[in-house]
Amino acid sequence: MDSQRGPRLSSAYDALHTGIALYDPTEGSIVDANDRAVSVLGYDRAALRSLDIDRYTANTYHFSASDFRDRLHAASAGDAQAFTWRVKRADGALVWVRVHLSPRTDDGRWVRAEIRDITDHCDAKHREELFWRVLRHDIRNKSAIVAGYAEEIVDGDDPDGMPAAAATIADAAADLRAAATPRRQPQTAVAPYPAYGPTPHAAP
Repeated sequence: MDSQRGPRLSSAYDALHTGIALYDPTEGSIVDANDRAVSVLGYDRAALRSLDIDRYTANTYHFSASDFRDRLHAASAGDAQAFTWRVKRADGALVWVRVHLSPRTDDGRWVRAEIRDITDHCDAKHREELFWRVLRHDIRNKSAIVAGYAEEIVDGDDPDGMPAAAATIADAAADLRAAATPRRQPQTAVAPYPAYGPTPHAAP
């Protein structure tokens, strides 16, 4: 940790894979952070100390900077908080994080934030949902084809068209069979989103 006034985190926190930040709940500002928090949030320590929460809260998610401040105040009063938050890094990349807020045990004036990057998990979940949505759409379409052409055959109004109708049913059935065949995991069935860069930035 670099030198500063006010509370400091032990340098031992820099060995953690979880981001740790100390917040001033009154100002809503970070007073110190470990290396992992700097990496996840995408700003260097000096920048983080000078930035309002609004600057690194993404506006594409319903959870606002005001919500974050309210949770800081609740945590400062002893009511620990856990929530999902979307960060906008200095380079513009959007990062999903899971945050746990609690009062600092040795000095209750400050709130400790544990920040875990869950971007990969959220992206994989989104890709899985997309995979199953596309699959359900395909199955509905092929099922409708089978039902429609089967009805034509049952009615028998067009004997000459029955072979073509049967062939269409066979093709649709083959597609349905293929859809039911085990395939790659949904997480890898759709190309992953590009990863964000690791370099923290100073505030412009």
